[in-house]
Amino acid sequence: MLLLLFRLVVQNLKEVEGSRKTYRLIGGILAEQTAEEVLPKIQANKDNIAGTIQYLEKALSETETTCDEMRRKYDIRTQDEAIAATASGRNNGPLPNQGVLA
Repeated sequence: MLLLLFRLVVQNLKEVEGSRKTYRLIGGILAEQTAEEVLPKIQANKDNIAGTIQYLEKALSETETTCDEMRRKYDIRTQDEAIAATASGRNNGPLPNQGVLA
């Protein structure tokens, strides 16, 4: 969503004159600059956001893979999965309603 907004701003700024006044909110302060001054900064911000999104998607994928490996290795199940396994008769561990001392 944020990346789309930056793309729209860059696209619109390419169509206007370079000397046109623009206003940009920087750290809560409204700054007046020209379109040609602002365009490279906004493009750099857009590129940084795109790079951050790619990095976070990659990190999420690696974390999901690690989590799935640990679930298979240590037979970790959610409570719903444990109840379903008990109901279907393929119980590999303690009953979901019982604790250690039960």
